[in-house]
Amino acid sequence: MFPNSVTPIEAVDFPFLVFWPIDMERTIFEIIQCTRGGVRRQTVAHRRQHPLTGAIYELQDDGQVKVVTRGGEEGVFTAGGVWVAGALTHADPHMCLWLAGPQLPARHRAALEDLVHD
Repeated sequence: MFPNSVTPIEAVDFPFLVFWPIDMERTIFEIIQCTRGGVRRQTVAHRRQHPLTGAIYELQDDGQVKVVTRGGEEGVFTAGGVWVAGALTHADPHMCLWLAGPQLPARHRAALEDLVHD
């Protein structure tokens, strides 16, 4: 059944961890945090902020990564961090690979789900 969700419950708040399959090789991971202050949603698979530079790395539909710096400079890169287009000509290749590189195969996701449900 999709989406698959994992919901550990705590006394103050709790997250819904939701896995939305895109195809046989890719899954979107969404965190829905329910707290006394309301509900926050965060999609993990497509967009990440670089922990050091603050730049936003976003996976595009064509499999490339768009990077936007805090100053608004933009560039597009391959999964290996190779520049494709835009004013920004350098990016962290590890962040690009994390977002656009090979994803966990279906057989490993199934094994992980078995561990979660045991």
